[in-house]
Amino acid sequence: MRKLFLILLLLLLVLNPLLAERTKVAQVGMQFLKIGVGARAVGMGEACIVSLNDLSTVFWNPGALALLEASGLALYQANWICDIKQYALAGAWDFKKYGMVGLSFIYMDYPSLTATIPPQSWEIGQPFHILGEFNIAEFAIGLTYSRRVTDKLTVGAQVKYVYQDLGSSDIILGAIPDPGDPTKNIGYDTKQVNHNLGAVGYDLGTIYHTGFKSLRFGMVVQHFSKDMKFESAPEYKHEPFSMPLTFKIGLAMEVSDFLPQWRNSHQLTLSTDLIHPRDYTERIHLGMEYWFKKLIALRGGYKFNYDSESFTGGMGLRFTIGNLKAFFDYSISDFGEYFDYINRIDFGFQF
Repeated sequence: MRKLFLILLLLLLVLNPLLAERTKVAQVGMQFLKIGVGARAVGMGEACIVSLNDLSTVFWNPGALALLEASGLALYQANWICDIKQYALAGAWDFKKYGMVGLSFIYMDYPSLTATIPPQSWEIGQPFHILGEFNIAEFAIGLTYSRRVTDKLTVGAQVKYVYQDLGSSDIILGAIPDPGDPTKNIGYDTKQVNHNLGAVGYDLGTIYHTGFKSLRFGMVVQHFSKDMKFESAPEYKHEPFSMPLTFKIGLAMEVSDFLPQWRNSHQLTLSTDLIHPRDYTERIHLGMEYWFKKLIALRGGYKFNYDSESFTGGMGLRFTIGNLKAFFDYSISDFGEYFDYINRIDFGFQF
């Protein structure tokens, strides 16, 4: 098993520079699924598929859910760009030798948008026509199962239902000629279509501990789905698209393994994820997480090959409320010169 994972890792490292030469854009839909969930993961630069051992693993690597020490519940919130907010919920239940079961929910909260249409050919110089306001609705519900196969290998899978409603629009079916002058048009015959659909997607993930100190690596396939397309008129056909299919491979290790004097008070983890998305060139995430006595954490990361995103940072706290182990996490992300910083907060507990 170890040899198989090492071969796959070497192949990805060799092929990654070659694949990066390709430019792929506008090939997927359901783009909100690409927004990272969880301040801990994002604070580490999203280099997290083998670094996490908390409830947020349901959003990143279902194979890591089996690493949780107990059942729990967590809430997540992010202030995204352009007044968009992301809310998420994760829960996990430990069935001991039968594995871990998790539930997840993501909801995107968009401000109201104004629908307009440009002036027609006979209205040159006129302003856009305002049709009114409309709202966008997007959410995803997931069910995850994960278990330990051996003392070194964990595997997991998630099935999720994803829904998106982008409002409605008018499709032009044909021109309406002017009765007094058939060479001119006075309007168009239109049909209103709704741009909403739901689909089922799948995630698969695994983590393998090599046996060399805490070195581990894993692989994830996220958002695998069949092609789908929005409603249209019979003579107009939209191009089919899928969810944002993404392949990831990650490595992580505690540097404190080499510093025995640190073990009681300090833990420093370094991690990296290699990302192969369907709709963009390859990306690399680097991250670190430092814990002091497993009570206070500092995090940092960097995301390579992004148009806007780059540095991330964050902090975390672990404490008790009665008999419950609770946590609070915060992260901030640099989103370039055109957008404000992105802030995320998490809160949850294990029972």
